[in-house]
Amino acid sequence: MLVVSSHGNPVFAIPIHPDSRGRWLSTGYSGALFPEDNRETVLRASGGALQRFLAVNRSLGFRAEQSVQAPGYDSAERMALIARLLWDPRNEVRPAYARVLRISMQADKSRSDMFDTNELLLDNPLLAQYDGDVRNQIRQALRRGLRVRISVLDNVASHAETQDVYRRYLPVHVESYARTGLTAHTIEYWLGLSAAVQNGGGTDVVVLVTDESGIAVAGVTCHAFRGRAIYWSGGSTTAGKANRANPLALHAAITTCASRGVTAFELGRFDACETSEKECAITHYKAQFRGGLVPVVNFVRPPQSPRGQLGTLVRGVRASVDRLMAAYRTEKIVPG
Repeated sequence: MLVVSSHGNPVFAIPIHPDSRGRWLSTGYSGALFPEDNRETVLRASGGALQRFLAVNRSLGFRAEQSVQAPGYDSAERMALIARLLWDPRNEVRPAYARVLRISMQADKSRSDMFDTNELLLDNPLLAQYDGDVRNQIRQALRRGLRVRISVLDNVASHAETQDVYRRYLPVHVESYARTGLTAHTIEYWLGLSAAVQNGGGTDVVVLVTDESGIAVAGVTCHAFRGRAIYWSGGSTTAGKANRANPLALHAAITTCASRGVTAFELGRFDACETSEKECAITHYKAQFRGGLVPVVNFVRPPQSPRGQLGTLVRGVRASVDRLMAAYRTEKIVPG
């Protein structure tokens, strides 16, 4: 974490995730961090300091994606100002969005890890918020004998408990990734991620859906912290997918987080220009759980080498041509 101060007062911070070559730095999902103060003068000073920092480090590339989990994201005015302060002609900005499900349920931590499938189906008001097709799939999964097993891992969970949970999740993850041609994460990755969440005061929620013989056929992992949660991963075996285990697992994860006081559940992020059929299918699937869309403030600034500057110039010319063509088409359509 890099924190930049002026006269002893922090003005901005950025988490740093370097790539293997060391020329690119990413903030991950955390984005650039600014003071809680919403006054424009304060945020403008912070944004200006960040822009000067980027300008000084011309040889480095930066990727930033602001955190929808941050409480400041609830203020549209604040985020609009931050988006303006982060804008720069040298930056590339993606049309990215996050789907956030707002939850209004009474927290009952005593029940959070004891749901059975009947409760998930019959006693949960969240079910009514989803599209009818997803509700039907959840009912089908339950009628086919699938069961839900929930693990809530926080800072009192033992390493052995965490390891046991992820060893049961790993076969589902591996098969799911192999089916779509991706390289699965290792058990070390999952244990390290869970430890980071737990040590930071968050809760790692792992949902497994099993068949009648107790074999895991689908799973979902998500992380909760201070009333907010984010969907992190999910997958299923071929049998689980055929028996509608995926929506049951996600419904159980949302319900568990809601029972622990979560009021905003981020279902996922997507690029509006996405061309991958798989990614588009996932985006459509999550949309069935409803929620609302919020824009994700983001930017990528390539290293300002001669080659990078040429790319910026080309993108600027292309954008200008696109605007001229759009204006021309409008003029042709609208009688003058």
